[in-house]
Amino acid sequence: MSGRNQFDLTPEERSILERRAQIRQLNREQYLKLVHNPHKTSGGYMLDAGIERFMALNAKAVEYFKPSIKSGLISFAVTVVPVFGYAYLIKSERNHKEHLIRTGQLSYRDRTGKLV
Repeated sequence: MSGRNQFDLTPEERSILERRAQIRQLNREQYLKLVHNPHKTSGGYMLDAGIERFMALNAKAVEYFKPSIKSGLISFAVTVVPVFGYAYLIKSERNHKEHLIRTGQLSYRDRTGKLV
């Protein structure tokens, strides 16, 4: 452990830090062993088992997907609702601006997007 003179730690925290340091050292030794192995045949790639499992899970996720009401509602809420919500906001803002223009409450000088 790098900070042996840490007096503000409880014994449990100190043991946790020492365990993490030990795990880091073991991982470092394993990494150096794999990197400097003269007989490696993987072409320089070092494969992590956890990352390999994660990538396999992502590749097979479509095969294990089971459609349900909940997944349908989530996909609807993520895709359709924002599009129509944004369209409603734009439409209501334009209608309000059109009403102000048609009733004469907004003068030509104060309008945005005019040609002159």
